Amino acid sequence: MKALGLRCYLRMVRVGWAIPAASGLLVCATALVLIALPAERSALVGTQRQLAGVNAALAVPHQPSQTRRAATAQGLAAFYGALGQYATVEDEIGILFRIAGESGLSLRQAEYRASFDRSGAFYTYQIVLPVRGPYRSVRQFCEEVLNAIPFASLDEVKFKRGAIGEPTIEAKLQFTLFLTDRQVTSGAVLAETKPSARESP
Repeated sequence: MKALGLRCYLRMVRVGWAIPAASGLLVCATALVLIALPAERSALVGTQRQLAGVNAALAVPHQPSQTRRAATAQGLAAFYGALGQYATVEDEIGILFRIAGESGLSLRQAEYRASFDRSGAFYTYQIVLPVRGPYRSVRQFCEEVLNAIPFASLDEVKFKRGAIGEPTIEAKLQFTLFLTDRQVTSGAVLAETKPSARESP
């Protein structure tokens, strides 16, 4: 027995402690892997569940919320509420001529053209108005028309002066009225707009 123990001791001295140390490290590493593996597997399962939840949410068709639908309806009502009424366009033309007379301008034959915007479901009513008078009066007339008719726009102005230094000018003004035949009340659109016989080709 003593001889066998001595031989083992001498072999350990020759080989060194590398093999036993490596064996110990291998045992420790194996133990750590066995301990960490369940935790990693649990994290992977949790990630897979989250991914499945996201995919399920994306697969559901998007439905606009009640709040969004209400906001859209209010926006449309505000838009159509800002437009003028097509049925009373003659009143707006009367206002335009009244302001021209108050500004001291002389009017010639006006041109009118109505059209319907199908994408926005509203009417545009163009008025080409030749006027004659001082430049300041023409400018004042344009400003007062836009103030009196908030749904009107001044799209084009052309000036013509007979001679240099002449105080009177001739101008061709193009206004556009934005109109609807919808009835808007309490934030709701009550009637659909449809092209009528009054629309010009």
